[in-house]
Amino acid sequence: MPELEVFDLGMINYLKYMRSRAMLTPPFYCNVLFGNIAGLQASAVEFGAVEAVMPPDVTWAAAGIGAAQTPAMSLAAALGRHVRVGLEDNIWLDRARATLATNRQLVERVVQLAEIAERAPMAPARIRELLGLAPGNGRYGRA
Repeated sequence: MPELEVFDLGMINYLKYMRSRAMLTPPFYCNVLFGNIAGLQASAVEFGAVEAVMPPDVTWAAAGIGAAQTPAMSLAAALGRHVRVGLEDNIWLDRARATLATNRQLVERVVQLAEIAERAPMAPARIRELLGLAPGNGRYGRA
């Protein structure tokens, strides 16, 4: 299944355009990346703008680039959205860039934010179902 990366509202418009011309077929999955200097910023206003224009049948996750990672994860957790997190977007554990992160630490931070927002992390089997992926058969594919 295609994974669409969205850096600004125009890219959501392009998703709508491709869908209207059957260039893409459901299910749709987008990673919305916040924190790129020329794109969306990790603010409540810009998060709300994405919410306002994203088609309701699109599953999407918020991601933050660099220092925007924790604010983007926090907004997503608070507003009931999905989160993409990892070293691909941010290698630092702290804003001061003093401590290199591990994927485990970044995932643990998302779990903490989800718990604060009174949300449970989604089980891998449910994620696969939501995205229309085949059931997993390995270490990471079972709930």
